[in-house]
Amino acid sequence: GSPPRSGTATVRVVVVDTNDNSPEFEQPFYEVKIPENSLLGSLIVTVSASDLDSGKNGEISYSFSHASEDIRKTFEINQKSGEVILTA
Repeated sequence: GSPPRSGTATVRVVVVDTNDNSPEFEQPFYEVKIPENSLLGSLIVTVSASDLDSGKNGEISYSFSHASEDIRKTFEINQKSGEVILTA
């Protein structure tokens, strides 16, 4: 146009990670034999998974999914460490 005009601007681009990676367990399945005389509070197994996403999308929280009431009464899983404890 007339008169000619120009300008500059600083543009900041922030790339936000999407939740595009599923968590993967270190083992495809965990098989444990529990002696019948195991004490309550005994550590049965520690499950471990990792997620390649960053930030909140990469955080791991452990819980039982689709487990019967008997399983939920018998075992407890630490949501942060993945430790499975005998509770009944």
